[in-house]
Amino acid sequence: MLKCPNKNIVFTAFTVFSTLVLAAQQSTHSARDNSNTPLDLSKPFDLIVFIILPIVCIVLYIIWFRRMKKEKLKAEEEKKANQKANAQENASETN
Repeated sequence: MLKCPNKNIVFTAFTVFSTLVLAAQQSTHSARDNSNTPLDLSKPFDLIVFIILPIVCIVLYIIWFRRMKKEKLKAEEEKKANQKANAQENASETN
């Protein structure tokens, strides 16, 4: 895996490049659709897709992130406990 000394530079370059690519894909000579309407939250589809699903995704991400953080802390604690037990075994063997 490549090691980058400054990830902010890579992120900025990626963002600028992505923006340029997206702008380049915009057609200038095609007919424009001017029938854009605001969200109508009385329609179940609009409510589910634009309100409920994003909230559910955010909540699930938060739950997943916390679970991963707890697992990481638990693994670190087990590693420290194993190192401590091994150090005690080595100390008792030398005595």
